[in-house]
Amino acid sequence: MGIEEAPGFSFQDRNTERAINTFIFNKPNCFSYENEYRFLLKKSGLVSYTPNSLKKIIIGSKIESESLRDMFIETAKTVNSNVEIYKACVKKIALKFI
Repeated sequence: MGIEEAPGFSFQDRNTERAINTFIFNKPNCFSYENEYRFLLKKSGLVSYTPNSLKKIIIGSKIESESLRDMFIETAKTVNSNVEIYKACVKKIALKFI
């Protein structure tokens, strides 16, 4: 038992596309404090921007390679010497079970 297939249309592909779009274009309200902006382009390649538009970079908490981290920092500082650079960390909290 499952979804019936229709000739020339894949429900599985359509649902996968919908899930990806939801993941990319939506962000849970609990993360609204991050003031994150997302943008996507229909084509790939280099995008021109003003160096001063790069304000802040947050390096993920799971980055293990110091050389990769240093490369991100060096590259960002080359683009904008005033860029703020942070490293994310996971805050561990205890949950009380009833």
